[in-house]
Amino acid sequence: MRYHHVSTDEVYGDLELDDPTRFTEHTPYNPFSPYSSTKGASDLLVRAWVRSFDVQATISNCSNNYGLRQHVEKLIPRQITNVIDGVRPKLYGDGRNVRDWIHVDDHNSAVWAILDHGCIGCTYLIGADGERSNRRVLEQTLLAMGQEANAYDRAGHDRRYAIDPLCCVPTPGGRRATPTSPTGWRRPSTGIERTKTGGGR
Repeated sequence: MRYHHVSTDEVYGDLELDDPTRFTEHTPYNPFSPYSSTKGASDLLVRAWVRSFDVQATISNCSNNYGLRQHVEKLIPRQITNVIDGVRPKLYGDGRNVRDWIHVDDHNSAVWAILDHGCIGCTYLIGADGERSNRRVLEQTLLAMGQEANAYDRAGHDRRYAIDPLCCVPTPGGRRATPTSPTGWRRPSTGIERTKTGGGR
């Protein structure tokens, strides 16, 4: 049986905002939260299963996802839902925290590529070279919904996550995920609007 474990780039800790470094498969684990610590532990368990019991497994550490049908607890759907419900969106801290964003379709394609061409026991990083501050993400989301870009409140995370785009997932054509574009925010916002109004699941 072939197994693939989906993990997070948060296992590598965070980076300073002015640090040009990005995470690679050689970056040591340095998690700072209970969530990222348990994800790191699960990665190590998978590696142990591969080595001890010859489990046919690979691992991927991916950056922040966005896209249709994402759980409402996540940043983008939460803000979209706030706008739909007439609740003023909130930006936590100063909004300068940076994340590397990738569309869920690109993440899915990368996982399939690993399943098809990956090396058993190896870890692959998945990113889209789509670094954005939380403030910029919120402003782009608001603009995509026809709102004022500054129509939000400020409320207090790791500073920055960034995956090196040269850490390619193995594909025959060397395909990389497409950098996140402003228009990408319109798709999840439309999907959530349809769901809230009874037009979708």
